[in-house]
Amino acid sequence: KLQFLYFIEMNVIYLAGAVRVIVVLLTVVADNVIRDYDESDNGCMWGCLAHWDGVYFRNVATRGWYDYDFFTMFQPLYPAAVSAASRVLGADNECYMTGVGVVLSNVFFVLSAVLFERVCRKLAIHNPGETALAYCLAPAGVFLSSFYSESLFALITMGCFLAWLSSRYLLTSFLIMLASVTRANGFILVGLLLHSMVSKRSPALFFVSVVSIVPCVVLQTLQWNTFCNSHDDCTAAPHGFYSHIQHKYWGLGFLQYYTVKQIPNFILAAPMIFLTSGAVYHHLAQRKNMASMLRLCLPDDHRGVLVCYTIALFVVGLLLSHVQILPRLLLTCPPIYWYAGHLMSSKSPYSTRLLVLTYLLSWQVVGSIMFGNFYPWT
Repeated sequence: KLQFLYFIEMNVIYLAGAVRVIVVLLTVVADNVIRDYDESDNGCMWGCLAHWDGVYFRNVATRGWYDYDFFTMFQPLYPAAVSAASRVLGADNECYMTGVGVVLSNVFFVLSAVLFERVCRKLAIHNPGETALAYCLAPAGVFLSSFYSESLFALITMGCFLAWLSSRYLLTSFLIMLASVTRANGFILVGLLLHSMVSKRSPALFFVSVVSIVPCVVLQTLQWNTFCNSHDDCTAAPHGFYSHIQHKYWGLGFLQYYTVKQIPNFILAAPMIFLTSGAVYHHLAQRKNMASMLRLCLPDDHRGVLVCYTIALFVVGLLLSHVQILPRLLLTCPPIYWYAGHLMSSKSPYSTRLLVLTYLLSWQVVGSIMFGNFYPWT
């Protein structure tokens, strides 16, 4: 049995690694063949993998803290990891540091794919091969191979799911701490501990849950004290500093993105919206009656809890965020890949399988070309 599991995990590693290598090569080749929309990068061969937000992540990694308030949107754990690895490897310039960050991102994602497979195995998910393929071809695509925090967040989150499923709550708490200083939505993972607290009637888990969000609170307080406390035009409270910056620079807030000029972005996000909606509906449809549907997060229904996690992020993405980032925001939602795996299984019509696979592959290709040449992408 151990040999069989080893064989499965090695196949996942090969698949995830092959996809990441192809995406990196495609991005670099496209950058050299197609003229960049913005040619302001430093000419480094793999600099095309540090475009858009990658510029800010790299700045934080280089400087060790935030130069401007809007840089605080980019949580510090990933830049800190890149900076530490760069110092160890003697990567003493921006180009080498970019290379270190790109390598780490790709390694983080491959490791996250292994943990994702273990989560699926623990929950006895059907169609494991197709589900693993869907995850390796996640619509977040090129961002998982770039100077971005998505891959590290995926690794931490999958580890968090696995620890929670194994009832290792202290480890779960620690990983939630790391997740919350990797991406802002990491604190939502505390819902795992709250679910366990209620289902097990354990007051101790309430304390563990509170401790889990301490790093997130401390980080926002430090950022607020640095950039907001001394400015008369900043009226945000420490706990609302992140939302303040989102609104100040990107005009985000409840339904603020629902304007006519954003219709193209809603079209771009449409496949992910349909896929996520389908994943939630598919899970609910398997329940026997309406009462069972409403009691989604039952004590022993671990799949249902992960569906609730997916719904929470989906609602945040639709109502409060740039809707086109849904593929990245929902990267760590296993039910989406379970559903995609179901749609790609031999039981589904050939046209459905082809449609889903075309979507997943096209987002890898188009995303690599657009992102690598500094054109707007998700």
